[in-house]
Formats: sequence, C-alpha cells, structure tokens
Amino acid sequence: GNFAAVCFFAIFFGFALGKVMQEYHIDETASMVMRLFRELDKCFILLINWVILATPFAVFSLIAKAIGANSNLQENFKNVGYLVAATIVAMILQYALVYLGAFWLLTRWNV
Repeated sequence: GNFAAVCFFAIFFGFALGKVMQEYHIDETASMVMRLFRELDKCFILLINWVILATPFAVFSLIAKAIGANSNLQENFKNVGYLVAATIVAMILQYALVYLGAFWLLTRWNV
C-alpha cells in the first residue's frame, strides 16, 4: 500500500515540477530542485554500485555458512550434481525443441 502511494506522489510531483519549470521558464541548470535530484541520483547510483559489488561476497558467505552447518556433504554435493545435470538437459531440450522447432515452423526447412 505504501509503495503505491510513493509512486503516485513521485509521478504527480514530477508533473508539477515540470509544469512550474515550463510556466516560469526555469532552465534545468538553474533549478535548485533539479540540481538536488541530480545529486541524489548520483548518490543512489553509487550506493547501488556498492551493493552490486558486495553481493558476490555476501552470497559466498551464505553458501559457506550453509555448507558448514551440514554434516553430510556427500549427499549435498550429489544433489548439486543432479541439479547441474538437470539444468544442462533442460538447456539442450530448450534449444532442440523451441529454437529448432521455431526455425522449422517459420522456414519449413529441415535442419
């Protein structure tokens, strides 16, 4: 509920800001509000980049914690092997059925 309210407020605030800047012929570089939003944009982009850079280390630490908490590693790695094998089989089937099938349907040409 709160997210929708924030989105509606942001949309109407943007329309109002654009209308005020248009009516009073305010240049984007002269507007203090626009400069504030540009600086906030740069700060948020920097924060997002930091989170993106830290994500692999966080995921690795969560995986290490989960592996360290288990006593039967052989069974866990066997299950991971099944998962990898199922993924490879699914990729091959995707290519064979969807892509080659779509190619045949669209061109009526045998591969």
